[in-house]
Amino acid sequence: MKKILLLAMVIGVLIAFGIAFADSERCDGGIVSTGDPIDKVLEKCGNPKRAYDLLNGYGIIVGQELVYDFGPNQMIRYFRFRNGRLAVIRTDSR
Repeated sequence: MKKILLLAMVIGVLIAFGIAFADSERCDGGIVSTGDPIDKVLEKCGNPKRAYDLLNGYGIIVGQELVYDFGPNQMIRYFRFRNGRLAVIRTDSR
C-alpha cells in the first residue's frame, strides 16, 4: 500500500511540474500554449507582424518564429515553433 501511495505522489509531482513549465499566452481569440499547432496559434492570434524561418548551420529550416506586436501598451511576443508546434513563448520590452 505504501508503494502505491508513493508512486501516486511521484506521478502527481511530475504532472504538476509539467503543467508549471507549460507556457501560455492570451491573444484576442483565446489562449495559446506550448504544444499547440501553428494553425491554432494563427487562428487565435491572427497574422504576425513578422515571420522568420529558423535555419541550422547547414541552411536547413528547423523551425519558424512568429513575432506579434499587440499594441503600444503590450510587450512584443515571440512564438517559436519546432515541427509545427509551439515550443517557446518569449516576451520582450519595446
